[in-house]
Amino acid sequence: MNKEVQAVLDKLPGTPGVYIMRDQSGTVIYVGKAISLRNRVRQYFQPSNWKIPKVASLAEQIANLDYVLTDSEIEALVLEANLIKKYQPKFNVLLRDDKQYPYIQVTTHEMYPRVVKVRDREKMQGKIFGPFVSGHAVNLVMAHLRRQVPMRTCSLALDGTRKLKRPCLNYDLGRCLGPCQGGISTEIYEQHVQRTLKVLSGKERDLQKNLQERMMTEAAQMNYEAAAEVRDLLEAFKQITEKQKMVEMNREDRDVVGIAQNQTHTIAYVFFLRNGKIQGHDHFLLDGGEGQPVGEILSAFIRQFYSGTAYIPREIHMELPAVDLEQIETWLSQVRQGPVHLMVPQRGEKRKMVRLAKKNAENLVNRRAKEVLHRREHGKSLMSNLQEVLRMDTQPKRLEAYDISNLQHAEIVGAMVVFEDGVKKNQDYRRFKIRSLKGPDDYESFREMMRRRIQRGLKEQNESGNSRKGFARFPDLILVDGGKGQISAVQTVLDECGVVLPICGMVKDDHHRTRALIFEGREIDLQAHRHLFQLITQIQDEVHRFAITYHRKLRKNTMVRSELDQIDGIGEKRRNALYRVFGTIDAMAEADVADLAEVPEMNRRAAEAVASHFKKKASSKEAENPIQ
Repeated sequence: MNKEVQAVLDKLPGTPGVYIMRDQSGTVIYVGKAISLRNRVRQYFQPSNWKIPKVASLAEQIANLDYVLTDSEIEALVLEANLIKKYQPKFNVLLRDDKQYPYIQVTTHEMYPRVVKVRDREKMQGKIFGPFVSGHAVNLVMAHLRRQVPMRTCSLALDGTRKLKRPCLNYDLGRCLGPCQGGISTEIYEQHVQRTLKVLSGKERDLQKNLQERMMTEAAQMNYEAAAEVRDLLEAFKQITEKQKMVEMNREDRDVVGIAQNQTHTIAYVFFLRNGKIQGHDHFLLDGGEGQPVGEILSAFIRQFYSGTAYIPREIHMELPAVDLEQIETWLSQVRQGPVHLMVPQRGEKRKMVRLAKKNAENLVNRRAKEVLHRREHGKSLMSNLQEVLRMDTQPKRLEAYDISNLQHAEIVGAMVVFEDGVKKNQDYRRFKIRSLKGPDDYESFREMMRRRIQRGLKEQNESGNSRKGFARFPDLILVDGGKGQISAVQTVLDECGVVLPICGMVKDDHHRTRALIFEGREIDLQAHRHLFQLITQIQDEVHRFAITYHRKLRKNTMVRSELDQIDGIGEKRRNALYRVFGTIDAMAEADVADLAEVPEMNRRAAEAVASHFKKKASSKEAENPIQ
């Protein structure tokens, strides 16, 4: 314990709050809550508690301690959940699959409503249907609705006046009435809105009846593919409107949670029952739960899962009581604005459902354990094969692959992907924006990227003295997308930094497919090594994908900003506001100063600047292309 931590411990109050623990680098490694901060936090520094490996490891790494006072334990519970989501501390039990289920939103708060799929509870307005476990079913239903009911899909802020000079393609296809033209009455449009609401409410029985008849007709005519498509659509409508798969006698809403764990994985399995019927099920992978009591895992899962979902049922059933059960019930009841009970059924059908959820969780844990073992053994076999093919002295474990992406002298980016024992390690991926070059130069781009990567690694090694974490951990083999030129560029940087690492080039054929490796001046054909060939192809494709995705993102941002950023007084907020209202640059160019000034975040002066810009641009085009 250092002096800073000791000073904080001496001043800890005996009141409720949240404590935040950081390591030497300032990274948050644990977040917890307490009724009494003084009593709870001091427990981590008592040798009698270090018999628990996790507590001992945590206490060893604490270099800084902070805390936040709250008025009650309920407030501390909510704040703890929010901070865990924000910082993702490695010593907390973390809900890795933080899923947000889709809803169908009919934007009845707008003059001309739309039907959209939403996941963010903060953006939900108008009439909401859901949540739905199957996003695919939602997509099928919405696609069918758009074909049958001509409602708009654009996000323009429409007020009944003409917004666009020319409507979009949906208008020509008969899938939109074109309210952007200002010629559609709200009364006519409302008829389509009401039909949509009726369909989504399950009251439009004729629709499903027609789909059933259409499916039978297609099957009778032996159009089996068409019949299968209608069948899938019919099933999607049933999932959306009826929400049932298995029926129970009790007509109630509840979730049933089962937890299973082994040495490497912890999984929560949930059945969702709505109106007494199993609407669906899902599973969630939890980080850091291995070796933890089930009650603590349940507590962490419930707090994180229900802080991110819009619907909380009246009852949540589980196999054991969760830690802080009463506080969680109080918090969930406040969020739901109605009573919520966390229950441990002891007998009957409800107990059977809990056991079934646990059985499904155990099945998934066992499957994942077998998959991990298989991947690990297969990966080690591939690394042994790679060592043999390259004639390396030691078997490589960590591979780092690099690639450069550039287009038309625009943004130049580099990418680094990491594989360990033949398996992707996504958390170690890194992206580099090349800063020193104006035009494309692969060799110099590789040099800058590798120089930044190696120098960062050396710096972290010197600061922490640990060469097994982050950039401080160097690879056993460097893979570059290219041949001898790229290898030479990387070798130059390694020599400058005094680092010795093996470098291998990944060579492609004329059809841009992986062909061979270049190592120590030798070209090694991979065709005779099928599994190794598949791995190198995967690595080469992955680093290329990662690089090109980043490049496209930067290019898209540049294209979006380029037009409006030329105008004085138009920053990010005003630019986004203009796009929300007008949708396109062409619509902005056609708008007058008064319309532009009505946009949120805009004022008269900014509106005049925008109008003047487009007026000058139009005059310039006329001068370049005079009418003959």
